[in-house]
Amino acid sequence: MKKTIFCTFFCIISVYLFAQVDINVKLKDIRGGKPPLKFYISDVTIKNTLDKPCWIVFPGYVEDTIMKSGIFEAEKSWKIGYLVGKGYSGKTKNGKYGKMAEIHYLGKYNHSFHAFLVPRKSSLFLQNYSFESDREPDSMDVAVAESLMVNDSIALEKFLPYRIIADSNLSIDIMHTDWENLNSDKKTFGGERSDLPKTEVRFIHAMGMKKYRKALKK
Repeated sequence: MKKTIFCTFFCIISVYLFAQVDINVKLKDIRGGKPPLKFYISDVTIKNTLDKPCWIVFPGYVEDTIMKSGIFEAEKSWKIGYLVGKGYSGKTKNGKYGKMAEIHYLGKYNHSFHAFLVPRKSSLFLQNYSFESDREPDSMDVAVAESLMVNDSIALEKFLPYRIIADSNLSIDIMHTDWENLNSDKKTFGGERSDLPKTEVRFIHAMGMKKYRKALKK
């Protein structure tokens, strides 16, 4: 009975999240990399009208399927380099500079993802964002989640020692903006930060998740 109530509760949350968050992916160009790799250059617009932050999760490769369970299993030989924050700077709607982190998670096959934490009642515009694919898909999975939990014990934004959430109403031209490896220690010129977590990541769980398919069309 308790399990049924719990599942029903999160199903309701998932539907609510889906209704309050809008994600638009506009394909602009397809560029070739080392065969068979291709880059799907897109403009991504995210609007979060919820009164709390939410996670936007994209699969590691366009053709990958986001599991209905919301569980992304880690590689067995875990190392912190499989979970990296890429820091970007851009401009907000009022013309001020703002920052955000893109989280790259390298899990086992079909369990990798890229994710963004979008603040409450805010938007995030990613111009010239690049999705990768080894095939030629015409659509992709996208997920909205209430939280990303490491080993079901701690929120990802508390697990990592740097700021992840994007500043409000931020716009960034990804292709033409240099990014910073947030796992690196500037003092050691590229070495890993000493405050990175030592805990072994077994999986990351997207809680209260709703996924759907987005067409890749120009």
